[in-house]
Amino acid sequence: MEGIVSLVPSLTAIIIAIITKQVLPALIIGLIAGSYLVKPTILGGILQTTDYLIKSATVEENIEIVFFLYIFSGLIGMIKVTGGVKGVENLISKRIKSKKGVLLTTWGLSLFTFIDCGFHIMALGAIMKPIAKKINLAKERLAYVIDTATVPLIVLAPLGTTYVGYMVTLVRTSLAENNINQDPYSLFIKSIPYNFYAIVAILISLGVVITGKYFSIKKDTTKVKDKETKQHHHSKFKEDVEPKIWNIVFPILTLFILTLYFLWWSGSQETNSFLTALLKAKTARMMLVALLATLVITALFYIFQKFKIGELINGFLEGGNEIIVAMVLLFLVWGLAEVSNDLGFSQFITNTLGTFLPGYLVPSILFLLGSIVSYFIGTSWGAWGLLMPMGISLAIATNSNLALSVGAVFAGGTFGDHISPLSETTVITATIMKMPVVKHANNQLLYGITGVVISSILYLIAGILL
Repeated sequence: MEGIVSLVPSLTAIIIAIITKQVLPALIIGLIAGSYLVKPTILGGILQTTDYLIKSATVEENIEIVFFLYIFSGLIGMIKVTGGVKGVENLISKRIKSKKGVLLTTWGLSLFTFIDCGFHIMALGAIMKPIAKKINLAKERLAYVIDTATVPLIVLAPLGTTYVGYMVTLVRTSLAENNINQDPYSLFIKSIPYNFYAIVAILISLGVVITGKYFSIKKDTTKVKDKETKQHHHSKFKEDVEPKIWNIVFPILTLFILTLYFLWWSGSQETNSFLTALLKAKTARMMLVALLATLVITALFYIFQKFKIGELINGFLEGGNEIIVAMVLLFLVWGLAEVSNDLGFSQFITNTLGTFLPGYLVPSILFLLGSIVSYFIGTSWGAWGLLMPMGISLAIATNSNLALSVGAVFAGGTFGDHISPLSETTVITATIMKMPVVKHANNQLLYGITGVVISSILYLIAGILL
């Protein structure tokens, strides 16, 4: 069944997501709509939907990714209950004397907390907010720096974050949908330098901090409304444990080192080059192995400090449960990719848009479309899941640079997650900093739009040159 009907699942999901600002129901409806096109009977559509979900849940690499996400989030939950955040706060407060120093230190600490957005925001909020208050630094400025160091920074990391597995999986699924035999992790690595928005957003933030020119942020003393804080409740760090900075640093360093080791070990059988070995490794499996090893080592590290096993287990389960929605989202994205493939989505893109759309325009179009979608639905993961199959199909059909196009899709999603008032990172940051959510989003909007304009120009230039 090739033709325009192949657009129905994706377009249905995108339109409903924009209207309702809810990605999960949008993906469900898109999947069901596509299933009924494959089997247009009352019972057939429901059975086909079930088949797609079961198929996505039984693919070995999919299972590895889901386990990775849950265990990683659980590890973060364990880190939270050990009180290492207070150790960092005590260390820093003795050394920082200026407002610029607080903000630059916030950026520096981001290199240790970028593993997960929620962890990053809550950790830095807990550490830096009392320090900023002591030196009368406007909370709006600190909130902007903390928020900019979430998704824009995380998406540039090649390993060791809760985002890597999901991003690589989307690339893998989209490549398979287009029958492209290429290593997804290798393509993901190649796309990182082309996430222009993430790079530009970080440079703008650092430039603003260094120069002190906050052209869209003014001091605001408005108190956050109770209904906002009640709607967005997040776990707090424990206050009654001894401050120990190593309770944060140790698991992060362990995971980073073990991930590099196991990736190298997996790929070293085919090459003597370290970097080539990383690209040839069984990425999903080795990252899961490294994570499991880190979990065991970290748990023992905490137990030796007299933390109760039950307390660590509760922290692990609480952290793991926070990623459940993302796991469900993944299964739906995988199912949507399957139904789109059965309807001939890739062939339709190739035979229509691929015949007249200039290849050099594809990255810019993908970036702008991704920015719009992600802003209105408030999630990078949702936007990536909706647009990555289309992006890779368009790139192949128009002979556009594949890594550039993949980077453009990731960049578009990054914008919405960074700037949208519907974004979880925006909401968590505003709540932690005791600010109205919309006010915080508006404070960042001008910086975000500036980043979009610059990035669009860069994608146009890169599209022509590459």
